[in-house]
Amino acid sequence: MKLRFRYLVFLLLFVLADVIGVNYILKSFDQQGALYQFWVVISLLSLQILASPIQTGFSDFYCRKKTLVTALTCTLVAVILVYFYSQMHSPPILLLILIIVIKGCFGNIIPLSWATIADIQGRNPRFLFGLATGGYAGGYLLLVASNRFLPNQQLHFSIISMFAVLTLICIVGLKDTRD
Repeated sequence: MKLRFRYLVFLLLFVLADVIGVNYILKSFDQQGALYQFWVVISLLSLQILASPIQTGFSDFYCRKKTLVTALTCTLVAVILVYFYSQMHSPPILLLILIIVIKGCFGNIIPLSWATIADIQGRNPRFLFGLATGGYAGGYLLLVASNRFLPNQQLHFSIISMFAVLTLICIVGLKDTRD
């Protein structure tokens, strides 16, 4: 029971981080025109819709921990690239495409977290899944607070650091029998 609770806390943090990461990526393009923003949002979300079942299915055969580490690492790479993108005056479109492909195809943290919750569920899986959605609320609350109180540079550093720490937590803190 204690191990399951620790995993659940980690998984809630992963969900929270993914909400922050996706919104951070999308927010970084808000200086662009409306059509540009629309294309970015549709592209990222479409790739996630297509790739997340494949990535989650892949984790069924290999290892939840390995796929979670991959997703967290890819999201970390994507947010680092977003930082560089935001520092450029006229960023190349290939950088934007790379960010969208990395996050959309390989950074699907939430579906992998939910699959892991399904693996560790106890007698009341509805409670665990309901609790996991609390990560969404926490992510949005942190977004509101950070956008209001953190300067832009500090926000970039905080989000990059958060994904680096969570990737390390996943590597060290999660155990998988197939690993």
